[in-house]
Amino acid sequence: MVLCVPSLAQAQTSGASARDDLARVGKGRYDHCLEVAARTPSEGFAMGLRWSDEGGGLPARHCMALALANDGRYDAAAIELESAAENLRAGSGIGAATPIDRADPELLADLYAQAGNAWLLAEKPLKAYEAFSQGLVEIPAMSEHAMELRVDRARASAMAGDYDLSIEDLNVAYSAAPTRMDILLYRASAHRALDNIDAAWVDIEQALRLQPGQPDALLERGNLNLLQGRTDAARADWLAVATHYPESKAAVAARLNIEQMDMLVEDPSEP
Repeated sequence: MVLCVPSLAQAQTSGASARDDLARVGKGRYDHCLEVAARTPSEGFAMGLRWSDEGGGLPARHCMALALANDGRYDAAAIELESAAENLRAGSGIGAATPIDRADPELLADLYAQAGNAWLLAEKPLKAYEAFSQGLVEIPAMSEHAMELRVDRARASAMAGDYDLSIEDLNVAYSAAPTRMDILLYRASAHRALDNIDAAWVDIEQALRLQPGQPDALLERGNLNLLQGRTDAARADWLAVATHYPESKAAVAARLNIEQMDMLVEDPSEP
C-alpha cells in the first residue's frame, strides 16, 4: 500500500519577503506587474521584460521570475531568480533607481530561497538543496530566516530521498523553534520513511498537542497507525481529515489512503 504523506516536499514561490524589500522601488509599477503576473503570467512576463529593458533592474526581473513560476515554468523561474541573486551580489543589474544595498544579505537569502522552492516545484531537489544552502551562507546561522531555510532544505533532502540529511536540518530548526508544529510534522514523516517509528510517534504526538486536529498531522498519525496494524485507528484519523477538512490536500490523501486500505480488505462475501 502506498501511503499518502504530509507535504514534506511541497513548495511555494510567493516571494513575500522579497516583495517587501523590492516594493520600496517603483512600488506602483512593481505591484501592478506582480498583479498581472499572477493573473496572466505571459503578459506579466512581457511587462517585466519591457521594464527590465528600460532599466527596471531587480524589481523587473523579480516580476519576470514570479510570472514564470505562475506559468508553471519552474526551471526558468529558478534560473532567473538565481541569476538575479548573483547580479545583486555583484552590484550589477540592480537598477539605477533601486535603493538596495548590493550586499543586502536578507534579500539575497530570500532570492535563493525562492529559487530553491522553484527547483522543488520543478522536481529537481538537488538543485533546490544547492540554492537553499547558498541562502544559508548569506545570513547568521541561527537567525529566524536561517531556520526557514533549514526547513526548506530539509524538504529538498526528503524529496531526494535523503531522510537522514533532512532530519539533521530539522533538528537544528527544532532546537531554535520547539513550538513549530510543521517542523515536528516533517520530522515525523522523515522518521517514518527511515522506519524509526518510535521517534515518529514522539514527534507526531507533540505536533498534535501543539495543534490538535491539524489535518496534516492527523494524516500522518493515520499512516503510523496503519504501519503498526491499527487499521481502525488509521481509518478514524483519515476520516476525521476528510470530514472536517474536505477541501484540503490532506483530505485528498486521506481519502486515497482509505480507498487503498479498503482494496486490501478481503470481501466478507467471498468463500
